[in-house]
Amino acid sequence: MNYYHLTTLPQHNPELCILRDPPMGIENLSYMMSMGESITKEYPPDACIRMSNKSKAMQLGGLVGNTHSLMIVHRLIKDLILEHDQRHDVLEFLPLQIYNHKNRIASADYFIINPLGADSCLDLKKSVIKRDEDGSVISVKKMVLSKKLIDKKKAVFCPSEDSQNYIVREDWVKKVKGLGLAEPNILGVALEISD
Repeated sequence: MNYYHLTTLPQHNPELCILRDPPMGIENLSYMMSMGESITKEYPPDACIRMSNKSKAMQLGGLVGNTHSLMIVHRLIKDLILEHDQRHDVLEFLPLQIYNHKNRIASADYFIINPLGADSCLDLKKSVIKRDEDGSVISVKKMVLSKKLIDKKKAVFCPSEDSQNYIVREDWVKKVKGLGLAEPNILGVALEISD
């Protein structure tokens, strides 16, 4: 099985909206999500995000590009992930309304995917990881997955060394095109896997 590093800021179509502001009502919860913590109890039922006036692009992709490293996906992609992930007990699916430039609802069919926890799934010898003096991770320059450490039941997860990045399994990515979305907007870089 192959895996991809999913980009949350795909830019191949200039007509697609890129969300630049954080979701309203969860600004203080974004840090918890980046650490793989649950926010279900604190998550507001009316959470929303507004399109930025800095861009006129209004078309929504299956994955909505954003500058806050959030995995914001259409309901059909969320359902596809559920179908392929056998560990969705460690995924939160948080409903999110998207408002357009005129402050009208563009769509209520989107969700933030929040993988809980983080997986020790990298081959630390083959990955390129920049650390500070005390050993804390500053950045991951190159991710190489360890075949022995991957939880094959998970379709979406984050590596513990870089919990703001998403790793996705190839099987559901390949099926995204068959969902009938006008612009799936799922882009990823194939990851090397060591034995």
